[in-house]
Amino acid sequence: MTRSNAPTETDVGFAADCNLKRSKMHYMKSFFKRISKDFKQKELLPLKLLFFVHASTLFVLYPYLTIHMRELGINVEETAIMSAVTPVVAIIMPPLAGMVADRIGNFRILLSIFSALGGGASLLLLLVPVGRVTITYPEKVIFHMGCKQNGFIELANTENEPCNYVSPLLNGGKQWWEQVYEACGFLCHQYVGGQIYPVLPEKYGDDNISYVLTRTKNYDIIITDNITNTFSYSLTSEQMPQEILEKPKDDLRNHLKLKSNEFYRTSVRMISNDSYFFPTTGLYNFSCQLLNSTLSTKYHCRFGDGLNIEEGVSKIQTVRKQFTTTLFLSGNNNVFLASTISNWTNNNNVNYNSTCEDTFLQKKQNVSISVPVGDRIMQLSSCTTRCLLTTPRKEVCSNLEVDEEFDVSLTFWSYLVIRVFIGMIGGTAFAMFEGAVIAILREQNADYGLQRIYATIGGMISSPLSGLLIDYASKGKGYTDF
Repeated sequence: MTRSNAPTETDVGFAADCNLKRSKMHYMKSFFKRISKDFKQKELLPLKLLFFVHASTLFVLYPYLTIHMRELGINVEETAIMSAVTPVVAIIMPPLAGMVADRIGNFRILLSIFSALGGGASLLLLLVPVGRVTITYPEKVIFHMGCKQNGFIELANTENEPCNYVSPLLNGGKQWWEQVYEACGFLCHQYVGGQIYPVLPEKYGDDNISYVLTRTKNYDIIITDNITNTFSYSLTSEQMPQEILEKPKDDLRNHLKLKSNEFYRTSVRMISNDSYFFPTTGLYNFSCQLLNSTLSTKYHCRFGDGLNIEEGVSKIQTVRKQFTTTLFLSGNNNVFLASTISNWTNNNNVNYNSTCEDTFLQKKQNVSISVPVGDRIMQLSSCTTRCLLTTPRKEVCSNLEVDEEFDVSLTFWSYLVIRVFIGMIGGTAFAMFEGAVIAILREQNADYGLQRIYATIGGMISSPLSGLLIDYASKGKGYTDF
């Protein structure tokens, strides 16, 4: 038997793979050899540096122009118009600049002027004003809850932001809301009979008084029946929202996402033009009890539950609690009445009718609050018990955000003019730069593609680096800071 020396299919395939790998290695070696040889030409080093810097300056800006336009409120249609106009200018300008350069006869000066103008023109984009913004309302709506004389639980919206209530309420129907009981206190009025007691100096106008009251850290609760009891509250800066303590920021874009004052138990808040809520955590509580009778089962809620003046404010703690209420509008667009309550007691999700009582009214106790204002004491009377509740905004309001427009035309046209100017300068400078590069490469008998590599490297480095710088500058802000 003779043995065949002909190569098998496996041997042929193996040899082909080896040849392919050798050809790839040879190609890579020759490629890097060309780059190394080109890099050793000292005459071309300034050209490589110029390519690197020129591409870096372009890729620092252009990848983020769309984001910048979005931050200024320029919409999709307006962005499309700019993207259509600027390339036309970039096409027309280079031939015209070439004709001017031929007439002047000094190519280098014209190229230097256009390159310098290109950098300065890009900074003009920072001068374009904001045209429109989308403002997001707080995620929660805050209600203050009290007890009407007829025994109905009454709720009113405390927020300044407009709320378009969901359709069932507007049509006279009822709506279930998941609510969280946050804190209790007193709602007091600034004016009594048209006067402020005591009369304050003129420097304390309505705005200044509200400014002082909402930032006060000390106030006294005065409860009077047969005897007078005073409870003092002192707050620290940590117990108050920072936006109240700090000066407001001027840039509107810092307020694109509105936030509620969530210091329910510690900060005084303005409810209306002449009324303020003073939290009194620890003084009294709000609770509901399920009462069973032969006729009906209902929740009976008490404002002032656990009140014991002799024990003092440290003995009673407000417990944050989640429950469900069925509400309907009472005729006033901002006031609701609760018809039923559920989930107040554990594992009881059945709706029961609700009634309420105010312990302070039953005991005929008058409540007033004194607040130090400068060198005087301001007395607020006509105080009634109120508790704060929060509800997810999406359950209450149909408007979760609002688009606010300013001078949109000014934003659009100023941005378009600057972009056109940048296109004129940038397109001309780039065309002249490319022409100068080709002329130099012809003299040196060098390869254009090998020089262009350094432009690509410049863009690869500058673009992510500028993105990191933008993220760093925007940290803690509600917008992208360019």
